[in-house]
Amino acid sequence: MNKNNNALIISILIGCFAIALSIIFYAIQTTPTNGNVQVETEKQVPLEISIDDDAILGDPDAPITLVEFSDYNCSYCKRHFTNTLPLIKKKYIDTGKVKMIFRDAAYFGQNSIALANAASCAQQIGGDEAYYKIHSEIFSGNKNLDKLILAGSDFGLDKTNFSECIKNNEQMQEVLYDSQDARKYGIKGTPGFFINGVKVSGAVPFNNFEQIIESELSKLN
Repeated sequence: MNKNNNALIISILIGCFAIALSIIFYAIQTTPTNGNVQVETEKQVPLEISIDDDAILGDPDAPITLVEFSDYNCSYCKRHFTNTLPLIKKKYIDTGKVKMIFRDAAYFGQNSIALANAASCAQQIGGDEAYYKIHSEIFSGNKNLDKLILAGSDFGLDKTNFSECIKNNEQMQEVLYDSQDARKYGIKGTPGFFINGVKVSGAVPFNNFEQIIESELSKLN
């Protein structure tokens, strides 16, 4: 084996080690807390929240921006997905008033990171629509990566590309970046939300979202 090959192997090993250290760092630094511990709307000066290049659900030009930071293994996040998001979607997203951006706060360990990586792979290959199909598949209970690959194929994703992206953790840095942003914005437990920069902590009921969204909409008149 020549020196170039040796150098390549060493570089790959170093890269893998760096990623492993990043995962360990987040696992140590982050305390997984179900967001229902403190269910309240925090009143504060609205923050400027980056949406990075994350997938958008709804009209990209909608006047209200709802950013959600969640973990696929968080039970309160699933409750929000099941009970509250459909109401928000029907009243505000489907009517062009709100666009939603889901960002990862992968606080619950390696499996959370792997699932978030899979959803990001779907976006990379098939765009925002594919992302939210896999996103919904995961929150609906499909957390097996091999089964997610099959589901992605059913949704029209190239099976080989999707499988390689998942198994090579090609979107892991994106997931870690999202999780870093979550901590920067003060998301200590999941789920956490920002509605035009107004922070909402926990799996609060629909009327909490409704109140803030209506308040933000009234400012447009």
